[in-house]
Amino acid sequence: GTMPNLMLTTACNLQCEYCFAMEMLAGDGNCQYMELPLFRAIMDWVDRGGMPELTIQLMGGEPTLSPHFFAIVEELQHRGRKVIVFSNGTVPLADAIIKQTNAYGVEWVININQPDLYPPRLRDNLHNNLAALGQAASLNVNFFSVAHSYDFVFDYFARFAGKRLLKIGIAHPVATKRNTYIAPALWPQLRVILDDFFAKAQAANIHLATECGVPACLFK
Repeated sequence: GTMPNLMLTTACNLQCEYCFAMEMLAGDGNCQYMELPLFRAIMDWVDRGGMPELTIQLMGGEPTLSPHFFAIVEELQHRGRKVIVFSNGTVPLADAIIKQTNAYGVEWVININQPDLYPPRLRDNLHNNLAALGQAASLNVNFFSVAHSYDFVFDYFARFAGKRLLKIGIAHPVATKRNTYIAPALWPQLRVILDDFFAKAQAANIHLATECGVPACLFK
């Protein structure tokens, strides 16, 4: 369904080679943050639309790097809005924030990469956060190369007691094609990889969903 996305910051602590926001994040190092007055003005406008069922998705960059992250979550809760945080999961989350966001019913979608792509400290942060978030977290993975194995995803589901829900994205080029992506000529190979992956997910009782930008022709 319809889901407004609020981009809280251009700051990110990772440099994923497939990132769709690469052009926005790759600048002179001057990160931008959504200030609270702008956030409130946007939400006042959304509220005037008379659709209280709309879920608000907090994105970035890495939204938890916003100095206003928890204040925004609190205000959305007071406004009666369901909240989903789309995060890379590698920023340490204080126990108090996890406790409060769980109390508010905040859902987290954690984008994961192959474990060897993380610096050890950030990989430890990711694992600690997934363990602490538990059922509040589902996972997201981006297929960005036909040379990689994506079976590491199943190890994450086996290790952490999150939702049995996985969102799948397929990396597309940014305007300058500076990122790593799967070109249409490689889609037949990707289809073979996905067929195998889907079969393993079904056997592991993992429910699959697709991100926007996943071409339907891959599944025909």
